[in-house]
Amino acid sequence: MEKASCRYFNKGFKWDFEQFCINMTNEKLQQQFNQIGITSELELWCCQETDEVKLM
Repeated sequence: MEKASCRYFNKGFKWDFEQFCINMTNEKLQQQFNQIGITSELELWCCQETDEVKLM
């Protein structure tokens, strides 16, 4: 019995760690996309000499 539960724990931990890595990667990609996208939009608005939209 103990070997089976230990095996399940190891697999569960591995899957949890893999999911954690996937989530962290997705969060970092989303942050980069948001930062680059917002910066480029603000530059575009400034170049077009239009009123900036307040984001906050």
